[in-house]
Amino acid sequence: MMKKPEEQILFPDITIDKNITIKPWSFGTLFELSNSLDILLKAADTKGILDIIDTETSISYLTIAKIFTLVNFEVLDIISKTINKSHEEILCFNMNKGVKIALAIFNLNKDIIKNRIKLDTEKKDKSNTSLSEVFCTLLQNGIAKEFSDLKYNFSIDQIYLFYKKVRKSEINEKREIAIVLANALTYTGQVYSKKDLASRNKQWTTFMKSLSWERLEERNRKPEFKKVMNLFGSIGIPITKKKGK
Repeated sequence: MMKKPEEQILFPDITIDKNITIKPWSFGTLFELSNSLDILLKAADTKGILDIIDTETSISYLTIAKIFTLVNFEVLDIISKTINKSHEEILCFNMNKGVKIALAIFNLNKDIIKNRIKLDTEKKDKSNTSLSEVFCTLLQNGIAKEFSDLKYNFSIDQIYLFYKKVRKSEINEKREIAIVLANALTYTGQVYSKKDLASRNKQWTTFMKSLSWERLEERNRKPEFKKVMNLFGSIGIPITKKKGK
């Protein structure tokens, strides 16, 4: 399975005919349509369509049209819950518009559909992390104010992207603490002369300054051309700046 770019996860919406906006399923939406999805996938499997879905990288218009003929109510229910429109409104769409919407829904949620996911609050993701742990971590870190926000306002991909970012940040923070502690033990160890003590104190001061935001910004700043030129010149390599550069 190809890894989605972050931009695609953060801005995934598809617009059909300028007035229908389709978003990837949130966990809440998947809860609500999971029964219809199971019925649809079972019917597709019986007709051999599921094998086509599994092998197609991009589902075809013909395949979607075949799915429409299988279980009309379930297809209608899935579209209704995804685009937040009533069954009656959807029945007024022409066939071409209906298939366009169904194609967009599939493309935005094909990983869920292809893996025949049935949502469970304790289902494990690939990292063996429970969904409850994911939600608790995001709430504790202020990603959302309430459980319902995570359930309905973010796509499933967005939830796992935010969780990964939060956990990575926590790990980096713990790593920095460990580095500080390790250096503290090194620089505050036993010394046998005033000279060693002065040297340790200087090393500790230098280390602590290196953790300041200003020092980090300075470290990431690109060097000026003049400084680079002087550096190479000091070791006997003449550098000249081209005109117009």
